[in-house]
Parts: sequence; C-alpha cells; structure tokens
Amino acid sequence: EFFSARFGTAGQALLALDPRKAALHAWLPGSKRWLALQADEGGLLAETDLGAGAWRAELIPAFNSVLYLPTGHGLACVHADVAALGYRVEHLGGAPCVGAPIRFQNRLWAPLRDDDGRIRFVNVDAQQQRGTDVLLDGVVATGMLGAPVAYNRMAVWPGAQGQLRLQLQPDGDVAASFTPWPAGLEAHFEFGSPYLSRDG
Repeated sequence: EFFSARFGTAGQALLALDPRKAALHAWLPGSKRWLALQADEGGLLAETDLGAGAWRAELIPAFNSVLYLPTGHGLACVHADVAALGYRVEHLGGAPCVGAPIRFQNRLWAPLRDDDGRIRFVNVDAQQQRGTDVLLDGVVATGMLGAPVAYNRMAVWPGAQGQLRLQLQPDGDVAASFTPWPAGLEAHFEFGSPYLSRDG
C-alpha cells in the first residue's frame, strides 16, 4: 500500500507499507531507493490479519500527516518522519481490528473484537483526541468483513453474515447494530468495494 503526503517534509513524500509484515518504507528520491523506517522507543507497528479486500487506511494530511491503520493490537496511529527516517505509533483499543477504519461524523472509527467476543468501536478525531467507545450488544458472528462505506448518517462494514453498522441517532449519539442478510442472500466481496447510491 502506498501513501503520498507530507510526513515531516516540505514536499510530498512517498511511503510504502506491507500491512501483513508491518513494514514501513520511505522512497528516497536522491538515491532512488526504498529505506525501511525505524520505530522509536514507543514500539513497533503491529501486523494485521485483514485480507487485501477488507484492508484500507485513513490519512489525516498535514505537515506531519498521520496514518490510521487496522492492526492486530487495535487502531494504529502512525506518525512517520521521513526526514528522521523513523516513525512512532500508538495502538488504540488494545484488541484486534475486525474491520478497516473509516471517516464518519468527523471522526475515524474502527471495529475491534474483545477477548469476550464482543465488538467495540474505537474512535478518534483529527487532533487524535479519543472518543467514547461504542459497544455492540451481544456477541455476533459477522464472518469476514469487507471494506466499509459511509455517508453523513451511517457507516457500514458489509460482512459474510450481515452488515455491521454505526448510525447517527436523533440526539446526536452514535449507535452500533448488526443486521443479518435476508434468507437466500450471500455476500460476494470479489466484485470490489461497496457502492452507495444517491438515494442511500
């Protein structure tokens, strides 16, 4: 996966990430080669078990752009510094991501599965301020989740067994739910990302 943004650089820098190996590299235009970025004392970036079709990331662009990645230890907040050839990472949530992060209601959200099997959504704003986690009632078998899609009132992670959803409530809160597919319907993710029609 490739990302082009300002990572502590005056112009655009190019990063390459192998999510399965948690390896982060920067392109050095002067020497025309890739160089692995080193983690600071805060720890290494965790790997992910999400498949290629379900994996995606979010980027908050700035002079010090921030990447948000799904990992086996939670939602990773990655601050790459290409000039220093390093990065620091903070893992939010402390449980494996079962789906990729997506921007919804001016926050970044990611579903995690706790040790007891319950799904919990962690969220953070553009200034990396953590919000209150949103819990899904009960334990549900979602099956493999595909890439999420969102609009102003709802975020959806389509799964093999149904839809995992976050929905904006009339009082401004966000609630989580899971809706199984109707009988006779089967999800096929090989066709690509979900499409949201104009009528929702």
